[in-house]
Amino acid sequence: MDSIQIRTGTAADRDAVREVAAKAFPKNDPDHMLASHPIVGERSFWRVQVADGGRIIGAVHVRRDQVPVGKALVVKGDVGAVSTLPEYQGKGHGTRLMQDTVAWMRDNDYDLSRLGGYGTFYSRFGYLRFPRRYYEIRLGDTATIGAATIEEGRIPIDAEAVTHMRPYNPATDGMALTALRRSFNAGLNGFVPPAPDSIFRPAADAWHAVYEENGTIRAYVLGQQLPKEVSEFEARVVLSECGCAPGAEEPLARVLEFVCNQAWAKQFTRITARFPFIPALSGVLARTRIRFSMVETYGGLASNMLQIVNLRSLMTRLAPELEARLADSGLTPPVCTFDLAIAKERVRLTVADAKIAVGPSEGTADAVVIDEFVLLQLVLGMLSFTEVEDRVPAPPAVARLLRVLFPRTAVVSGVWG
Repeated sequence: MDSIQIRTGTAADRDAVREVAAKAFPKNDPDHMLASHPIVGERSFWRVQVADGGRIIGAVHVRRDQVPVGKALVVKGDVGAVSTLPEYQGKGHGTRLMQDTVAWMRDNDYDLSRLGGYGTFYSRFGYLRFPRRYYEIRLGDTATIGAATIEEGRIPIDAEAVTHMRPYNPATDGMALTALRRSFNAGLNGFVPPAPDSIFRPAADAWHAVYEENGTIRAYVLGQQLPKEVSEFEARVVLSECGCAPGAEEPLARVLEFVCNQAWAKQFTRITARFPFIPALSGVLARTRIRFSMVETYGGLASNMLQIVNLRSLMTRLAPELEARLADSGLTPPVCTFDLAIAKERVRLTVADAKIAVGPSEGTADAVVIDEFVLLQLVLGMLSFTEVEDRVPAPPAVARLLRVLFPRTAVVSGVWG
């Protein structure tokens, strides 16, 4: 074990990493994996395990993502393709590789890290089970209305409304869709806005529909048909995003019904949608005839998992957004210094003149200790401090400040960024 070295992969390692991936995951296509996870890329990194003689025996991929939280950009390391050659498995090499990867992210100023996998194994490296959110739409269920039993199949849509709906065409709709996506999702934590001049290109088996009125795109739905149902949150039809122009809630409702009818015509009985849990969408769906549920799942043995890998860099990157919230509140807090702590790390926060400075803890200031799972939800806007302050002892002045700094806000669903 001591002779095993771990380093960042280079272009020369491609064939060796491909061999590791092919042997560790024989059911997967290693070339497809390397196409989506390049050995060397602007945001793509591999950590490789090298044995005596220079043979690569293990590898793990890290994608560096930026997750918008208000005005701040938090850096997330998305970890995947954790793999070890079969003859080296069961000897602690995977454990050492993951320990190194988390430490490497911490040293390189990653704030958060996410992965999906076997919870019992990855919890040893600090990862916490974290929810995915999605809407489940069911087609063809039966409803009992009085003495009648009615099958919920095709949804009647006004014939005139149908004339406004059609498939998305990137050649004619691209710029308009980009502008609409940027405006509808503005301020949504975790949403990475497309560049203003970018054109959204459909993937294979796309289910993209728009509602056009007087030459203007008023609403859209983006989705895809999968070869098979993959999981509870990935049905045969997965909708990734939808939105509308201001005042165009009815067109959005109709285009959602239109997509449901397309699925029903193909005999699909279930759609999953990674839409945010916000009134702007749930309210629209509530005005349709679509049967839907809003689901928050933690998975089972396999789960979506998240952790804070560097609390100091996280709070430093959040500081501009926290200062903006403080300014918008009109609160003028007294100068205060306190430690913000989770079980594995603590940092010092100093608030003065509406500015927030983040530094190393000296162990002498009052500490506000927050469970890491709770702090992750506070950072993303899934919870407000008001909802948890009875479980987080803090001096009254600090508690007032934290109520302002951590409100509940609109946030994406899915894997958080």
